[in-house]
Amino acid sequence: MAKNPLIDYDKKVIKFRHILFFTLIAMLSFGSACDKTKKKIPRLKCGKATRDRAGRELPPCGTDRLGTYRPRFGEQITSVTFSPNGRIIAAGGKDRLARFWDLMTGREVLTLGPHAGAVHAVDFSNDGRRFVTASTTVKLWDPRNGSLIKELKGHDGSILTVEFSHDGDLLVSSSWDGTAIIWDAITGRRSRRLKGHKGPLAGAVFSPDGKFVATAGVDKTVRLWSTRTGRQKKISRGYSSPISAIAYSPDGKSVAVGMKNGSSRVWDLTTGKKRPRLKGDQGMVTAMFFTGNSRTLATASKKDIILFWDMEDSALYHTEKKKLGGINALALSSDGRTLAIGLADDTVRIVDSQGFDESLRLTGYHNPVRAMEIAPNNQFIASGSENKLIIAANKRAGAYYEVDAHDGEITALTFEPLGAEVVTAGRDNWVRFWSMKDSSLSREWPGPDHPLEDLDFSPDGLFMAGACMDGNIYIWDVAKEEIITTLAGHEEIVVSVRFSPDGSKLASASYDGTARVWNVEDGKEEVLIEAHQFAVTSVEWSADGDMLVTGSLDSTVRVWESDTGAEMYRLVGHPDAVYSVDFSPDGRTIASGSWGEIRLWDAEHAQEILRLAGHEWPVFKVQFGAKSASLSSGSADSTVIIWNVERPKEK
Repeated sequence: MAKNPLIDYDKKVIKFRHILFFTLIAMLSFGSACDKTKKKIPRLKCGKATRDRAGRELPPCGTDRLGTYRPRFGEQITSVTFSPNGRIIAAGGKDRLARFWDLMTGREVLTLGPHAGAVHAVDFSNDGRRFVTASTTVKLWDPRNGSLIKELKGHDGSILTVEFSHDGDLLVSSSWDGTAIIWDAITGRRSRRLKGHKGPLAGAVFSPDGKFVATAGVDKTVRLWSTRTGRQKKISRGYSSPISAIAYSPDGKSVAVGMKNGSSRVWDLTTGKKRPRLKGDQGMVTAMFFTGNSRTLATASKKDIILFWDMEDSALYHTEKKKLGGINALALSSDGRTLAIGLADDTVRIVDSQGFDESLRLTGYHNPVRAMEIAPNNQFIASGSENKLIIAANKRAGAYYEVDAHDGEITALTFEPLGAEVVTAGRDNWVRFWSMKDSSLSREWPGPDHPLEDLDFSPDGLFMAGACMDGNIYIWDVAKEEIITTLAGHEEIVVSVRFSPDGSKLASASYDGTARVWNVEDGKEEVLIEAHQFAVTSVEWSADGDMLVTGSLDSTVRVWESDTGAEMYRLVGHPDAVYSVDFSPDGRTIASGSWGEIRLWDAEHAQEILRLAGHEWPVFKVQFGAKSASLSSGSADSTVIIWNVERPKEK
């Protein structure tokens, strides 16, 4: 057989790309730090595993644990969808969040929200560059970095479904207010409002060519509208029960609806007639889809039953029933091999669409520790889990307080420099000060209109900085309890702020992919760091103020000259996003927290010296104790672990 020159060429290109890729990785990992890797630094070793204060076994190097591991989503899944390449599954839930999982690893890679209400629907554009969620408003996101692109307002009630047109230029949403709206997905402008139904809609879907929108509602009608003019073209009446689900066939010839009485009907758009009723013992139909060839229709219900119907003769040919917890949503991958099932038991099950063997069970985390801080005297650890402030003695025997601190999740906390108070910020947009003597509320003031993601005090305790979801940084005069400076420049959420050791500068990290250094006195930006490929999640100063370390969703840890922003070196090795970083007080060690692991690096020679495995979910916060020998970590798995990471003294 003659050789195909295109195949041979492709092989050479692939080989060249592989060589180039590994060369670049080597350069990124070692090139900029080549002068730091001449000396081989010995790795740290952990002793035998011990037990925490509750008697549970600790991982190697662990000395104590606070909290109980509870990995649960916490609320019902309401919607699921696959990314166009089939690699990511996204789900919306009643916990007001949209979550992304990597189907190769089963790991959660992105969280969007919280929204003002339950996330009823989610969808990817066909190019994978945009993602949409439906809650009290429609929100357009960039799924590559989790940034909000636009918020679309126009409905007077909760939005129940949302969908991209095939070309991605349009969106259609349906609402409890009885209307559907067609939006320009590029500008976010409302194009057409579709009014005619009496009562809430069950859904609105585009035809494959995008020329029409089909809507269905509790008024037992299905309507077809022109996308261009917004005028109603056809109407189908006489359905036996309020409609609860809708799907457009891929060939564009029919629209299927599921009803609250458990039956389904298919409206043939060529003849204008309804096909025979599809009746199965499954309860209210909650989700449905056509296969790619339009030959099969699948319908599901809260009774954990999925029925498969042959569209040629409107006959049931397969019933799948498993004890799952109530089916709320279905999605089929583009290749038709994988089925995602969103359940009322707060999980997403991934199954083979042929044999229905479960390959993955995806769940979110319940009561994550998003905020954590060690007291300046090193005697206490404060952490936030949901709305509770937890203060625990940094010893096995000692005080333990648990306070309902906010009406909503605690988003940030910090100690004032003397350690007399711990300060919290929450989703309720209040800033509260708590006395360390008896955990009582000592004072409070209203925060900005958007939640604060991080807090930090100046070394003298006179000022406090807050990183905000609105993209601004606010600096308060603590004595006057008022904002004296607003630092504007970031284009997305600011998630980390840190005063320099002398208090003259402030470093910030943002989801816009940058870190910045500001002059505190005049509020001017002095240094812009924008080399990370994705969102920057954390920033910290070295003890002498000469260096900054950043962590990013691009999985790297990078060290910079603080006065110029020049990259000194980067630390590569984490397989997933880096959520938190910290310098040890003696400047010898850098800690970084990622998914289920913490890595320690020698700061002088840019080498990994220890890997800690004890958390099973993202590590949102790592912080060294006052003497560099202790490290604490807070995780999405609801626990805080204290580690012994003492290094031998330098000779």
